[in-house]
Amino acid sequence: MSIANPDLVVLPIDNGVHWNLPNNRRHIFQNLHTIARYVTSLRSPRALPLRKDIDWSIGERPDVARFLSVPHFSGFVVARGDRILYEAYASDFGPDRPQP
Repeated sequence: MSIANPDLVVLPIDNGVHWNLPNNRRHIFQNLHTIARYVTSLRSPRALPLRKDIDWSIGERPDVARFLSVPHFSGFVVARGDRILYEAYASDFGPDRPQP
């Protein structure tokens, strides 16, 4: 059971951004790093070097193929240890694009 928060006021969004509309959501998601006014970004002082050891059969699995075909799909990476086993990206995303 949930109880409504008496301190929460939800106002209609009418600032021209309309981030919550399907036609705008993808663009906003891709450019959030340029839009967000205040953000917390955590970075490690060290990075784990990854090597690609692609297993294309992962993308052929029905459950993975179904996930990759949904309209809101942007990127998918399967990694184990220091190996990337599979990666796929939507045509308007990619491994070099910022992903929040």
